[in-house]
Amino acid sequence: MLGPDDFACVRINWNTKVENMGELIAEMNLGVNSFVFVDDRVDERAMVASIYPEMVVLDAEDHAIWRRLKLWESMLSAAVSMDRTRTYRERQQRESFVSSNAQLSRMGLFGQLGLKCEVTPSRRKDLPRIAELLNRTNQFNTTGRRVSIKEVQSWHGSPEWSIYTARAGDRFGDMGLVSVLAARHGEHAIEIEAFVLSCRVFGYGIDTAVLKVLTDLNAGKTISGIILPTSVNQPCQAVYRDHGFREVEGRWIFDRESSPIANKEWLAVQGDSGEVAAELE
Repeated sequence: MLGPDDFACVRINWNTKVENMGELIAEMNLGVNSFVFVDDRVDERAMVASIYPEMVVLDAEDHAIWRRLKLWESMLSAAVSMDRTRTYRERQQRESFVSSNAQLSRMGLFGQLGLKCEVTPSRRKDLPRIAELLNRTNQFNTTGRRVSIKEVQSWHGSPEWSIYTARAGDRFGDMGLVSVLAARHGEHAIEIEAFVLSCRVFGYGIDTAVLKVLTDLNAGKTISGIILPTSVNQPCQAVYRDHGFREVEGRWIFDRESSPIANKEWLAVQGDSGEVAAELE
């Protein structure tokens, strides 16, 4: 039996399925290809498929479809790292709070949210989630890089690599692991090979907290990263510039000439760079 708590978003009305799908896509802030549309009417399926060709459209009366979905669910169960329905509902509560208090300053608004985060080096138990976040994140993904779990495991175990992770939470709940930055220590510079941030925490200053730890721990060293623009990663294309990196021949550089990065005043950052350094050792 399904109940209200099993649904992240609901549309029960007389609007067309196409209109409702458009609203759900916008509300959940997910790519069209993240949705599966299941319906028993051929005309509804045809209309949705024509407007959203990237969406998987399935016939609810085809018994083979339900056997496939059951198989899919059994394959995913061991890999699911969080209750996504709960996290989507919490995000909607968070966004509703933000929109209903838009008259407040950012400090006042985010201060009332009770935002907090913790930046730590990667932990073995988090490696599947790290790989998942790197592979699922599109909007805030500086390079679009995709990785295997074996590759992430090799980074975690190598002295030539550092992986920084950020967990976040607020008054509405624990958002879990929401950011990953992987850096490779080269002969002359530290190269940021991947930097991703969940869309659930855009604008909260989590990216600033991660970059602060990276730059504090490597004070005096040259740190560089690149932005490889994609059709959807506009939210991260200014992240290095906004944090004091300067562009040199297509790369973004942070070194002795750069000003120290300061955390956002509304964000409570647990721990400090010294504690992260101790964990890395």
